[in-house]
Amino acid sequence: MSNYNNQQHELIELKIRELQASNPTWEEVGLGRKIKSNKRTGELAIVLFVTKKITSNKLSSNNLFPESITVNGVDDPIITDVQVSPVNFRSLACYDLPVSGPDDSAWPEPIKSHRQKQRPLKGGISLGTFGPRGYDHPRYLSMAGGTLGGLAIDRDDNTVVGVTNNHVLAHAINGAENISAITGPRGLTFWSILSTNETTPAEGETRYPVYQRNVNDEYTDSKSVLDTLKVGTVKRAYPFLGDNNKIDVSIFALDTTGDYASDLFSRTESYKQHQMGASGVGGASDSTKKLDWATTSELNNLLTTDPPIFFAGRTSGPLGWPGSQPHGAVCTISVQAINSSGSVNFSYDNSYKQGHFTLGDKTHSLRDSNNPSIGNSLRNSPRFVDQIRFEASTTGGGARGGDSGSFVCALFNEGNVALSAWKVVGVLNSGESSNTFFKCGRIDHIAHYFNLSPYKGEDLDIGYKNVDIKVVNSRSDAVTAEIGGQMYWQSGSTNDKHHRHNPARGRVVPNRNYL
Repeated sequence: MSNYNNQQHELIELKIRELQASNPTWEEVGLGRKIKSNKRTGELAIVLFVTKKITSNKLSSNNLFPESITVNGVDDPIITDVQVSPVNFRSLACYDLPVSGPDDSAWPEPIKSHRQKQRPLKGGISLGTFGPRGYDHPRYLSMAGGTLGGLAIDRDDNTVVGVTNNHVLAHAINGAENISAITGPRGLTFWSILSTNETTPAEGETRYPVYQRNVNDEYTDSKSVLDTLKVGTVKRAYPFLGDNNKIDVSIFALDTTGDYASDLFSRTESYKQHQMGASGVGGASDSTKKLDWATTSELNNLLTTDPPIFFAGRTSGPLGWPGSQPHGAVCTISVQAINSSGSVNFSYDNSYKQGHFTLGDKTHSLRDSNNPSIGNSLRNSPRFVDQIRFEASTTGGGARGGDSGSFVCALFNEGNVALSAWKVVGVLNSGESSNTFFKCGRIDHIAHYFNLSPYKGEDLDIGYKNVDIKVVNSRSDAVTAEIGGQMYWQSGSTNDKHHRHNPARGRVVPNRNYL
């Protein structure tokens, strides 16, 4: 098996991105392992994933996948392979209940506790915000939840924050629309993902609230009930573009002001993954481990090291090494490909589509403002690049709706007790209909774009630090406000419809200068 250095991996990833975009029939391409006689070999190959193989004599010459690929900066051409595997990936926000009623005593273990209220917070449990239709709606089961991946350190202010997906907490906010407000199907106007004070049913909220457990698992969207489950507010969300998305992430600040915040956080518990150390799940002593995040080199060599994989999700509970319920000891998970490039579908039903926003009587879909043709072709399916793709050994033994946001972990140096360590490799963001294959965004990209590092029990603050909020109860084009005798420039949205995207922090802000 060939080993490439980090610079060569970057060149290979860019080539894969170029290949996948060059032909609309090549729906997903990644770096994987060649398969011969239905068995993986030790040869790395650039893989075209297809739902069905077609003989070469029935394909036009333009649609034939090359037998090898030359990458400038890599000594030898890289062999290719065509493998039958799902390509229709979708985001996994939860919109279904496990049973047709609010009685969670009927839910099976080990899944049950992942969907219940858990204090203090830890990774692998139910999480969400209010639904896109607002509170107290007769159809509230609407993509308002997923999984808390885990806690991290926000190095911008040295506080502890929670990590999950954009599409779990931020209603799939995107940075390509030149609009200053988003109006949903219920007529609610969301002026900024960081501000909810102008949504009629969210009285008293100044930022997007975060609940644990989520609306679906509590089986109500009554605000008075959800207030008892509030654990924080959305701090940052990285917007989607029509093309070349690497991450699907939002982070939230833990709420220290509410009536229910006293048991929210623990230095000795909150760095853990829920049930990772349960009997037969992840190893008997692994619940005490403080998880590091995998390095770029470790991520680039996942196909070579082939470590065991584990994740804990709101819907599936603990899955992966060394085998876990509900599928039994044969249910393991492995890395299928890295550098994967392909689209992810954010459509769910006709009443609300993530990534589609209504302004007046016009519906806007995800698109790239610099290249409108991208949005016209991708519609509600933006392309994600440089993803890690996983495969469960048992059909149905992978991620399901509601597992989005989970930290995916790998056991490096499994055979060496002195060096063996579980590390986070990414944040789960999408899966497919057989619930066997799923993808995640790389943890090194997430750490870079959000300036995060792993939380391992340090004595740090939670909540907001050095932040003053002044609530403006009506729309204003004023760009400054005086708070505590100091002049501040606003950083939400104004009536100005011209926005720019700040990739360093993933915010959507007006096209103005800020201090």
